[in-house]
Amino acid sequence: MRFILRLLPFHNFSEIMLKEAVLKAEYIVRFYYIALFFLAVTTIGDWSYYLDKSAIDPLWPIVWVNFVDYNFGVNIIFTTLLIGTFSAALFPKMRLTRLAAFLVLFEFVAFDKSFGQLAHNWHAFVLTSFLLVFLPYKREGDKSYNHNFLSIFWGCQAIVLLAYTMSGVWKIYNGFIQMALGEIHNFHPQAMSYQVADRLLQTGRTTLLDSFIIEQIWVGWPLYVGAIFIELLAFSVAFLPSFHRLWAFAVISMHICIKLTMGIGFEQNILLIALLFFNSPFIVSGNRWQNWLSKKLNF
Repeated sequence: MRFILRLLPFHNFSEIMLKEAVLKAEYIVRFYYIALFFLAVTTIGDWSYYLDKSAIDPLWPIVWVNFVDYNFGVNIIFTTLLIGTFSAALFPKMRLTRLAAFLVLFEFVAFDKSFGQLAHNWHAFVLTSFLLVFLPYKREGDKSYNHNFLSIFWGCQAIVLLAYTMSGVWKIYNGFIQMALGEIHNFHPQAMSYQVADRLLQTGRTTLLDSFIIEQIWVGWPLYVGAIFIELLAFSVAFLPSFHRLWAFAVISMHICIKLTMGIGFEQNILLIALLFFNSPFIVSGNRWQNWLSKKLNF
């Protein structure tokens, strides 16, 4: 256990550094809930869309929808999503509002995925909002507050990074399986071209760069293989705060490329990664990677 604690990026922080890191983390948490409320507001456009749908196969968190009027259930889910996230944005230091935000988001995502969609754009927010419920309450003279607060915040970063690493592991595993079967695999020069073409056939929608990537396989190949390794190595970044901004910049760039080539949006992930890593409380000033990237991005 002590070995694991030594790996935490704030293990050797002085008291002053701990206080500065906590202050920064507290501001990030406040902006986190403001961002979550903003995302909840963006779902209003889907409200009427879901009212018109009735072929639902509810996941277990919203099985109660089977026992009420469908339209009533939809109205409850969207209304509580707005109220719950708004309350957390107003009072992020209250555990009750943070718990409410997690529960209503959990219900909304379960509802959203009860129509056969496989998208996981909300999952990182669900996981982090759950962890943030356990942020400690600040009491006068509580010497453990700083360490406990940063531990939860670091947990949020770590679980997001772990999700990306799991994605990278899965892509590499599938790549070897495809290679053994003699198929176009994830390391093949045509891998990204095939992915983009397959997406185009599925949706029938063109994107800004789909034709370019399909035709120019030598452009897509290094991008695709690079993206796999950016995901694979993500969890190691949890213990290397000097790489937080660099990794965040790389992953956000990856998501933008995916949007431009395949039309798949990861807006929630982009916003969450920017919040957690661009101004990470664990970045110690004076690191050459941080200074270089700060100058490039004007931080």
